[in-house]
Amino acid sequence: MEIVDRILEIQKEVTKSQRSFELSIGKTSGYFNVIKRNKSTPGVDLILKINEIYPEFSINWIMTGKGDKYNKGVEVNRVSEGRSHYITKETGSIEEIIEQLAEEKINNFIEAQNKKLTDLSNAIVEIQKSLGLKKDEE
Repeated sequence: MEIVDRILEIQKEVTKSQRSFELSIGKTSGYFNVIKRNKSTPGVDLILKINEIYPEFSINWIMTGKGDKYNKGVEVNRVSEGRSHYITKETGSIEEIIEQLAEEKINNFIEAQNKKLTDLSNAIVEIQKSLGLKKDEE
């Protein structure tokens, strides 16, 4: 089995159509047909791109056919066919990611509001001092 055959095996596993797989890795439709017909070998840049988009597959296996087909510790749930979106054990489920992003956004908003309140409070104290309503606290 050649490199191109292993790549096409990945394609069959991750997407229904060869065209959508080729597009997902930045190649034109029919790219692998030309590679097979010309008995060419895909370049290292393409293998690295495949690994970037489909990190669950081992570069060593793609290039040599030896070792494990899958990288250990990478569990992937495709968000949609032929896309480069994936979720690993490290990032969690879609719900966990959304919850984390929402919490982060809320915390940033609260922090910004607290800063505004502190600035307003300081401005009020300065106005009170300038009007003689409040003495300097030293």
